[in-house]
Amino acid sequence: MRITSLAMVVPDTLFDNEGMLDLVARRAAAAGMSSAEQEDLRSRIARMFERAGSRERFINAEFRRGSAIDMIKRAGTEAITAAGKRAEDIDLIIYCSVSRGWLEPSTAAAVQAALGATNASCFDVVEACAGWMRAVEVAGSLMASGRYRNALVVGVEDGLQDIIMPVVKGTRVAEENLAGFTVGSAATATFLEPDDTQPVEIEIRSKGTLHDICMLPLSSAAAFLPDDGREVPVAGMFLSYSEPLFSNAIQLMVEATRPWLATLDMTSVALFIPHAASQKAAEVLRKLLHIPEEKWLCPHGEFGNTVAMSMPVALDFAIRTGRVKRGDRICFLVAGAGISFGYGMLTY
Repeated sequence: MRITSLAMVVPDTLFDNEGMLDLVARRAAAAGMSSAEQEDLRSRIARMFERAGSRERFINAEFRRGSAIDMIKRAGTEAITAAGKRAEDIDLIIYCSVSRGWLEPSTAAAVQAALGATNASCFDVVEACAGWMRAVEVAGSLMASGRYRNALVVGVEDGLQDIIMPVVKGTRVAEENLAGFTVGSAATATFLEPDDTQPVEIEIRSKGTLHDICMLPLSSAAAFLPDDGREVPVAGMFLSYSEPLFSNAIQLMVEATRPWLATLDMTSVALFIPHAASQKAAEVLRKLLHIPEEKWLCPHGEFGNTVAMSMPVALDFAIRTGRVKRGDRICFLVAGAGISFGYGMLTY
């Protein structure tokens, strides 16, 4: 399988840390927070930015009808054109982001309609921040079966501001909600085609006992959580217990990838791309795996945590800045809520 083309689209508005803190202050005031509460929240978010190594991120600061689907349409159209195809040539569309406007039908169906890809079969893959890599794995397997000639893996992280800082009276932002403020917006589209000369190696594992340390709960969450007396998370408000999430994810990543890396010819890999949830956590992982700094790219500082889009965003950034060229082998180090963890080796 090969990546025939890749496209990324981000909003026009870029917020540095101070700009983001000002935006939060306005939303906090709209939610009825006192001046003292606003200042406390601002200080706690600033500390989160420092811990994560956040600098700036693109976001659509206010809700706008059509913003998410417009970004997907632009990215999808660009990727299809770059692949030398037409929309009606697409066989399969997989949507893989956390952001969505409904639970059913598939968001991929809306993408099909937006692109005019009338011949494409559509479904979604839900795998938190590991969504893109899992969707690529699924697409590769389906194309290898001969069922599909190509696949477009698409996603967008947009419109998340209302689940990070809801504008309702009495909003309380706990420590486990703070990681949401590092999130940025982006859409990507990855056009994939079969190619037996470019082998793919993907292994993603799961540790389900840690499923509740990073969640975006629905109102029905209580029915799916054990009756053990713990507080039910607030519906529709993102939560992440960052310290146990990162420490467990790093440990699991090291255990899963270190034996594999030991068998790898490092000169054969052009670049290593981790999930960009945190610049500083990624640097800890790099050092533990003894990966050379010149072969490492984690653009959290430039884009924030773009959730399931972070790895294709990083790949597009690497292509645009000349760090990756045609024929290069790229290693993706995968981590996401669940916890899902592992690696993927692809050729651009």
